[in-house]
Amino acid sequence: MSEIKVQYTESTINIEILSSNDSLLIGKHGKNLQALNWIINQYVYKITKEFIEVKIDINNYQKKRAKELEKLVKNIAGEVQKSKIDVKLTSMNSYERKIVHHLASEYSNIYTVSEGEEPNRYIVIKYKSSK
Repeated sequence: MSEIKVQYTESTINIEILSSNDSLLIGKHGKNLQALNWIINQYVYKITKEFIEVKIDINNYQKKRAKELEKLVKNIAGEVQKSKIDVKLTSMNSYERKIVHHLASEYSNIYTVSEGEEPNRYIVIKYKSSK
């Protein structure tokens, strides 16, 4: 059984899918969901010739993942600030890396860089010395 909720703004379409078959739709580490988002965004652009962002979330997976990333960044940023030692995170998809970069930008004495090649691209959280 599934339920779909759609919300529109000028430049975004948010689609929330509530499904009892979420593991298949989300996939391992959100890979199926990421692919679904990419395909839908490409299709919408092909039809409209305009960039209208379509965000699909299944059973609040992306919201929950964003909360997990927020906790992770808070903890690691604290470690990096104390130790002044860079920390390499595990590989993430582009959506998750974007969230981490944004969250880390709120700290004045750390910065982030993405390294590696897809699908193994990851973020390094680094200490920013005040020289």
